This record gives sequence, C-alpha cells and structure tokens, in this order.
Amino acid sequence: MDFIYEKDITSATRAEIYALTQALSPEFFTPDFPDSLRRDMLMQRAFCLREGGSIRAAIVYTGMEGSAYINVMLAAPGHAGKGAGSALMAAFVGHVEAEYGLRSIDLDTFSPETKPSYAATVAFYEKHGFAITRRTPDYWGPGTLTLRMEKTW
Repeated sequence: MDFIYEKDITSATRAEIYALTQALSPEFFTPDFPDSLRRDMLMQRAFCLREGGSIRAAIVYTGMEGSAYINVMLAAPGHAGKGAGSALMAAFVGHVEAEYGLRSIDLDTFSPETKPSYAATVAFYEKHGFAITRRTPDYWGPGTLTLRMEKTW
C-alpha cells in the first residue's frame, strides 16, 4: 500500500476518482456530484491509498478557514469496511499537520436521517475523532439535513 499526495491532481487520478464517484452514486451522492467534483478537483488536492496501481481509498480536500476541508472521502467498491479508510484517515491527519501545520479537519456529510447509508459514514468519522458541530437543513436540496463535522487535536 502506498499513500500518494497530489498537490495538482493528475488527469489520471481525477478520472479514477470520478469513476469511483459514479460507481458509488446514487447510494452516496447526489446525481450532479460526480460532475461537480470533477470540476472541483482542478482546484483541490488529493491524498490517496493505492494498492496494485489502483485507488483503494481517497480524500479530495482543500483549505477553508484555517482548517483542512474534506470535499469527499471514498473507498473503492469492495474495499469499504476493510481498514483502507482508517489507514488513509490516520495518514491524512499526519499529512495535514506535517505539510501545512494544521490541527483541524472539517467536512460536511449527509445525516443518516437524510440518507440511511450514511449511518456508517457518520460512525466512521466519529470513530476517528470527528464531532458534529452544526446541522444545516436543505443544504444539499430540499428535505436534506447536512452535518458539519470537525476533528481537532
């Protein structure tokens, strides 16, 4: 396993992450998310766990308000729940501290009330020290509830 940091995300990595978001939609993402992310990746960074030349898990992130902000974290189909995400998150925490001197990470995610499949997502982040700091109704569309989660150390 290799952890790969891309300050300027290569077109090959963008294409692979785009394909993964398409494969994980609609269970996890809104219909427009893969195309939106593909554009966003032109201005963001990636931290990936690769094995055998393929992405097993990835974090696409940027900086916001003095914190690292995770735009998306995903595991390749068939690799969720097998430790790749935990290994990636642990390495990412070390990366943002060493590379940028940051001691906090923020993200927004669907609440399990909006998308039941996100119960495991929220539990994953809580297991890794994230806490819910805000609840925003209708952020990603009418009837949705978005959770802002933050980890500080």
